[in-house]
Amino acid sequence: MHKSCIPNPLDWSGTGLFRRIRRTIPQEDHTSLQSPGPPGHRRIPVIEEFATLSTVALLTVSNIFMTFAWYGHLKFKELPLWTVILASWGIALLEYLFMVPANRLGSQAGWTGFQLKVTQEAITLLVFTVFAVTYLREKLTWNIALAFVLILGAVVLTFGFRKA
Repeated sequence: MHKSCIPNPLDWSGTGLFRRIRRTIPQEDHTSLQSPGPPGHRRIPVIEEFATLSTVALLTVSNIFMTFAWYGHLKFKELPLWTVILASWGIALLEYLFMVPANRLGSQAGWTGFQLKVTQEAITLLVFTVFAVTYLREKLTWNIALAFVLILGAVVLTFGFRKA
């Protein structure tokens, strides 16, 4: 390792979602901490762990709101459909207030659209599982659990290999 380079212990990017990959950053050049972002967009400094954890946290909060917007009304079958539609739209607005910043932050940290979408779907399944078991009082069966595990495998495939 060149003596002007120091390891960056905060870099968790690369081939794994939470897998630590060490890279070196020249002491004089801290621009490598900036996210690549889409071409033509302003580059902003991003500490990658913060971006990863923030993206996952924001996606989780947005999915909690969206799960209630889509499925919360199932406990209120006596309400007219138009009422639950309006209530769901109000809840969905809150979901967008978290989803859009999550996707922006993840993109600025170098995540691809595919990585953002697969991560969002995996989080959706985890949030929905908790929701269905606790709120809807539905039983989680082995085949549903296995299906969720297989979908979580998609996250590993999405983040687990380097780009060619």
